[in-house]
Amino acid sequence: MSVFTAEWFPLGTFINGVCILVGGMIGLWLRRRISAGVQLKFRYFLALITVVAASGMIYKGIEGSEAGFGNIFVRFGIVFVALIVGALVGRLLGVQKQLNRLGAYARERLAESDEPEKGLSEGFVTCTILFCVGPMSLVGPIEDGLGKGVPYALLAKSAMDGIATLAMVPRFGWGVMLAVIPVVSLQGTVTLLARSFEPLKDNPELIASISLTGGMMVMTIVLVILEIRKVPLADYLPALIVAPLMASWLL
Repeated sequence: MSVFTAEWFPLGTFINGVCILVGGMIGLWLRRRISAGVQLKFRYFLALITVVAASGMIYKGIEGSEAGFGNIFVRFGIVFVALIVGALVGRLLGVQKQLNRLGAYARERLAESDEPEKGLSEGFVTCTILFCVGPMSLVGPIEDGLGKGVPYALLAKSAMDGIATLAMVPRFGWGVMLAVIPVVSLQGTVTLLARSFEPLKDNPELIASISLTGGMMVMTIVLVILEIRKVPLADYLPALIVAPLMASWLL
């Protein structure tokens, strides 16, 4: 058995780290700003990748249930209610507002990045915030830790982070690539914690509910990528706790 197939190995996070480094090296090679036309194509590509990732998570949630397709409406009902309750809890806790503040901080650093002496540290701080703060940074590692198949969410995030790194290196310099360290540390830790949580590993219904809920959350990211609608995605994160609790009670 190779290290890549070992149970303890966080494959999705490894791919994420590689994509950040590859995107950074390509950006260093280009050494110019990406045109608006190319950025739009990147956006469409990321939207497509996100749809595929979300569909894969939803399929894993349906396939992973012991009840089969006969109970599909109950499972989707659980997800629907979990998202509503999770959004209410997230709004009360102000999760999205806190992340918006961090995002504003990152944008301020981006605006100040034209000062060359600040490039290295500002690039590291800005990209660490962008890559580590958000629903995908939690949903992806949890899916990778609980599932045994393809880590769809982290594959989509890997593409997003790689393209973002490529676009930011011309402005910040190679300091952007240092963000790979906190990304791998944070996501790898979440993945390993999820894999060590035995009550979830021994109950396929709970894993299925998390996959379905995460898949629905990831699907809404398409609206944000294409700038169709602003969705407070972080407020829905408590749904990842509500869904398995409801599944353990109803299924």
